[in-house]
Amino acid sequence: MTPIEIVINETPDRRGVFEARADGRLLCRTSTPFLDAARVLMVEHAPPEAIVIMRHDGASVPALTARLGAAAALDVEETRFGPKFRRHRKAAPTAVNAPPVRPNEPAATMVAHPGRRAA
Repeated sequence: MTPIEIVINETPDRRGVFEARADGRLLCRTSTPFLDAARVLMVEHAPPEAIVIMRHDGASVPALTARLGAAAALDVEETRFGPKFRRHRKAAPTAVNAPPVRPNEPAATMVAHPGRRAA
């Protein structure tokens, strides 16, 4: 089985956020590209026993290598001693996967309706 190669590069507009691509196709934008891209590949039915290799764009040396299923099962948790791996926790079924509000965009406001009193 041919290894799956994930190539990452940092987004120019958000430090610490990376784009992860496989075969030139964007998989995700995230601060943990190896693990999140592995989960995307698993959802797309890639075999969990496949080897996945991550490298930085322009680099010839891999940065991380793992079995796809093992990488998809992990998250990174920041602790007072530094980052550590932990088991991935799936979001609650009621959780909304919405993009964050950008700090330079105005917050949503209520529109006044004619004949109604503002709260």
